[in-house]
Amino acid sequence: MVLMISLWINGFFLLETQGHQVAYGADDVLSKVDAYITDEMKAQSIPGLALGIVKDGRIIHLKGYGQTDSSGQPVTAETPFIIGSNSKSITAMAVLQLVEEGKIDLDAPVQQYIPAFQVVGKLSSSDSNSTAGNQSQDASSQITVRHLLHQTSGLPPFPGDKTVSESYSEADALEKRTKIYMDGRVELNRPVGQSYEYANDNYVLLGLIVQKVTGQSYESYIKEHIFTPLGMDRSFTLQGEALKHGLADPHRRWFGWNIAYTSSHAYSRGDVPAGYIMSSAKDLSHYLIAQLNEGYYDDGSVLSPSSMSLMQTEPVPQTYAMGWLSDKVSGIPVIGHAGGTIGYQSHIWFSPEAGIGVVVLANVLNAMDSSFFDMETSTTTHIASGVISQMMNRTLPAQGLSMQQKYWIVNGLVVLLSAWFLFSLVRVLKRYRRLSALHSTNSKGLVWRAVLIIVLHLFWPSTVLLLTVTDILPIWHVLSLYQPDIILWVKFMAIAVFLKGIAEIGLLLKK
Repeated sequence: MVLMISLWINGFFLLETQGHQVAYGADDVLSKVDAYITDEMKAQSIPGLALGIVKDGRIIHLKGYGQTDSSGQPVTAETPFIIGSNSKSITAMAVLQLVEEGKIDLDAPVQQYIPAFQVVGKLSSSDSNSTAGNQSQDASSQITVRHLLHQTSGLPPFPGDKTVSESYSEADALEKRTKIYMDGRVELNRPVGQSYEYANDNYVLLGLIVQKVTGQSYESYIKEHIFTPLGMDRSFTLQGEALKHGLADPHRRWFGWNIAYTSSHAYSRGDVPAGYIMSSAKDLSHYLIAQLNEGYYDDGSVLSPSSMSLMQTEPVPQTYAMGWLSDKVSGIPVIGHAGGTIGYQSHIWFSPEAGIGVVVLANVLNAMDSSFFDMETSTTTHIASGVISQMMNRTLPAQGLSMQQKYWIVNGLVVLLSAWFLFSLVRVLKRYRRLSALHSTNSKGLVWRAVLIIVLHLFWPSTVLLLTVTDILPIWHVLSLYQPDIILWVKFMAIAVFLKGIAEIGLLLKK
């Protein structure tokens, strides 16, 4: 009776831990979190979102918000989403498991596990006495498994010249995806081991190492050694399996409107170790418990305490651990990662000091979801940070512009610039009628006018065309997928401005 009165006074929530339902006192903080999520989904134009919160080894809150697709299917805590770069820590865990078994040495060269591995690049400063003639071979042999995990290998973020399209989804996708590293066609961005630079291919190669060492596919190893022991039964590496269990539809925003993305580019089997694992808020909450509990979940362990500590520790502050980054949220030290693929985004934060963790999954992503100055954040980063702050009774972090506000600005500029172009088009004939009425022709004025037309009407449209048909600037093609509305408008305006320029030159020649 005393226990019942105590629970009634303090308030309680049911939570799941180790397969049981347990009471947890929490005042009204979770109702505030729900209200916060609802408000943020509207402000950020998010169709569907899933949330998981863990505290002291227990799940204290699981909830789905919004819809998975246009039919109105509601999101639940068990709805799978593609989790983007949060896949990297799962790959890191697999590698460290194999280190504990003695099958991988962190400081062994990648060539020990992938003999054909070959890149072109600079030697590290420690090998400055090596001859320039064997520069490529030495650089390749220097890259270790640890370099890949900490992203200090020197691999470029956008290697280009890929052997297979990202939409290729056959069983040998990982081998075909990494073939450019067997052909020696990738040039390093920086000396090996010198500094950190984020590149997905570090973890794609780690996935291939898992396959080479175990003799089984990356997908089957992850399922057997991570998903199963952690009770992650709604987590997948194959899109077909996830679709059978209600994978949320991906969305992109077109001038502020959420539109479902149906292209095959929404999933890349060859990039699964770096960014295409699919999971739910409930499953990732299990994963968070293991991260906060020194590798233990339920009655078993997926990683030793020392390996878990190594996984979460950056070799140098403000660099990269093994699938994780460290930061502070409202003064609270946290570890976590953002994830983003076409139409999906996620964020995980956890604080070993406070014993709390948060996972946020959403089924929409544009380039505008990332901070211009910090591409390792997203809208779900902002939301996860807000949830952590509320759970710790701290002031919410700086809000910044919401997605609705960003699109008010973007759409306003699009309308103004489009209107200005139409106005200038109408003025073309009027301007040259006035020019033809002049009694004499100023040759210098005409030449200056021709130069101005070429610069304003032909130069930048030609630049847009060059970026579109070549790989000179890979980020342009990335933006075409992640911010299609603005890039398509820029291309349309480039064509229109180019045609206007041709018309103006024609009128000028006639004069």
